[in-house]
Amino acid sequence: TGDDLSGGEAQRVCLARTLVTRPEVLLADEPTASLDPAATRILEHTITGLARGGTAVVWVSHDRSQARRIGDHRFVLVDGRLAAPEQADRYFDEPG
Repeated sequence: TGDDLSGGEAQRVCLARTLVTRPEVLLADEPTASLDPAATRILEHTITGLARGGTAVVWVSHDRSQARRIGDHRFVLVDGRLAAPEQADRYFDEPG
């Protein structure tokens, strides 16, 4: 049953159910938070493939290295507001 799934398994099932509907836009809010590194790489590969195929993807993450790795366009929120481009660039230039 669904109650027997780990956090990562439940997250993957939820994503699979969503992808079956072939959405035009996918909002992924911290989609790899409960995944191990191998599952994270698979999910990143899957989602970037969807994006290359024309699905619009909004990927929300606190993981700067992940955002650098997979994001075509990156935006930063500071205190709930969209940071200016130069402030966002500085954020991504910092280690982490």
